Amino acid sequence: MKRLAILMVFCIFTSMLFPVGAEAATTNFTDIKTHWAKDYIATVANAGYVTGYYDGTFKPDKVITRAEFASVLMRCLGYQPLSGSSSFTDMSSHWGNGYVNKAVALGIIVPGDYGSTFGPNAGLKRSEICGMLVRALGKTPDNSPTGFKDSAAINKSVMRGYIKVACDLKLLSGYPNGNFEPFQEVTRAQMCKVIINFMSAQGKDLVAAPTTPATTTTPNDTKTASSLSGDFTTLAIGDQEYDLATTPLTFKISMTNVPVTILAKQQGALFINGQYRFVLDSPVTNLSVVISDTLYTVNQFSASGSRLIIYPGKRKIASVSVSGHKYDSSFINMYVNSAGKGYYLSDLNILNSSTVELNGINYNLPGDKITLELGNDFYDITALTLSASATTPALSLTNSVIARGSNLSNIAAIFVGTSTLNLSGISTLQFVIDGQIYNLSDLNIDASGNITISGNTYDCNKVAMLVNSATQYKINSIALTNGKLFFYCAETATNANMVLLDNKYRDASKVIIYKDGIAYDLDHVAIVSRNLLRIGGKQYSLDSTFKVNFDGNTYYIDEINYNSSLMVPVIKTSTKTAGIASPTSYNFYVNNTLYQNGANDQTSIYTSSRWVTFSSIAVSDPANFTYSGTTYALIGSLVKIGSTQYKITDTAWRGSSQILELYLKEI
Repeated sequence: MKRLAILMVFCIFTSMLFPVGAEAATTNFTDIKTHWAKDYIATVANAGYVTGYYDGTFKPDKVITRAEFASVLMRCLGYQPLSGSSSFTDMSSHWGNGYVNKAVALGIIVPGDYGSTFGPNAGLKRSEICGMLVRALGKTPDNSPTGFKDSAAINKSVMRGYIKVACDLKLLSGYPNGNFEPFQEVTRAQMCKVIINFMSAQGKDLVAAPTTPATTTTPNDTKTASSLSGDFTTLAIGDQEYDLATTPLTFKISMTNVPVTILAKQQGALFINGQYRFVLDSPVTNLSVVISDTLYTVNQFSASGSRLIIYPGKRKIASVSVSGHKYDSSFINMYVNSAGKGYYLSDLNILNSSTVELNGINYNLPGDKITLELGNDFYDITALTLSASATTPALSLTNSVIARGSNLSNIAAIFVGTSTLNLSGISTLQFVIDGQIYNLSDLNIDASGNITISGNTYDCNKVAMLVNSATQYKINSIALTNGKLFFYCAETATNANMVLLDNKYRDASKVIIYKDGIAYDLDHVAIVSRNLLRIGGKQYSLDSTFKVNFDGNTYYIDEINYNSSLMVPVIKTSTKTAGIASPTSYNFYVNNTLYQNGANDQTSIYTSSRWVTFSSIAVSDPANFTYSGTTYALIGSLVKIGSTQYKITDTAWRGSSQILELYLKEI
């Protein structure tokens, strides 16, 4: 019975992760026949726990997001979402907030690993899945060597100890080249393999699910209302009533559609299908009801005899039908005024036939452009038809508002000031985003100029264009017209305040050079020529007394030079050294209570007669910090958080996590 209960939960959570159509059999997956994971996919799918997409594909190489995996793992372990405020600033309105909250409460997700934002739509990395799985199994990290060739990369990950344990437990393994690739993202195919491994690690095997495969059904797809039984004959939502003998009913519990067969009342609670319990006359969260193509969020249930009363919150579109295909709104990409911000149609609230609301902002149809991506086509919502049984959008076919997998042939022009670049003279076009270099084909670019990569969206003016691996331009704006891209760049090429460190662009202000244990900002280090440096008026040849610190870790420098074409310092590193520790983050305590997690731009320390941010200093031990080549005592120093000043009274490392705790007293 225990195994069956776990597998029933497993059946539910996979349907949320994998959007499906009416056909679910593995024989209909047209894109896995030659895929390396076809047997893993077939095993999990034939057991009835995962299905495919409306077009008959499985999309095995599509990346899983952090929020998706967090919700899957919580469901797999049998936990319900946890309501309340989030530990992360970008989760409060996200569909996966409850599951991430629960994972945080259980210690499976640690906020200190991410900072103030979780990045729920970012692709899940192999290192992250190790951390979550190992913590879910109640295991502790092991920081001993892993044996992989890319140990330097593994050591850069805060999850490095969990990688060793995950591999020892055979949850994951390395690649044929001997690398683990900790920062590679996890795909749907890899997820299927991990699912099997995770169940095996608990001593459980995948067995066949019930005859009917687990699917995410859209309203009216399966059950008919005549099969409904229980204590209720009438459903009231607001001022509308529905006869449950003739009205098919589906509840959406978090992201899972549950066609209703039984509605029962017992001891002051409503039971749906004998499985889900909701207390009557009490607030309800993470629940919606679907009637036809209309979805209402549910605030509360009440009962009056055989009449079930729902107090609705928001009205939404449950599904859209086009060209014989029905699409669940939870999986329809939506663009607002041509901007792609990771929204789905299910995020849109319906106010009336011409007004919709998203994140507290009202939009009027058809003046504001609300665009849906349905299959390979794009449609604008021009109006809404609202009735007791329908919320139907009027759709108008429109041009694509997103460019994916583009190449040079998709570019109409690149403007630099008032001039244009000669496109025929461009052999490579790359983009620098958060220090990482991407090809044009890696990016999703919407018609408003936003750029999305790995689930994260960036304003184009925070992205630089690298032409022929030599000249970098700041992008001012991007236009997408009739499928062609127009780039508008700043007239002057510049790489100011950047350093190319191990082939990744980084903010030079966050890179510290150590000479004989003394820290120097990169601004105070002059690169005379290859491996020849000048610091404080003295000239040195590069040797083992030089080290570089970034991302909280310190490395020996193999080579340092200045690339005059790229106009950036270039540093290559090798072995990580434990000789100089540096915190990856700071926790600030006031009156022995955690006051702030992490140091942001509003957090500064007073040194050299000025306030500087914590990213500008180097901390080699809990007692001292270095700024511009001079060492100061931490205890007794002044710290400012916002406009309030404090004095540091004590410091401590938090275990081996490289988080420095600073204890403050307001002055």
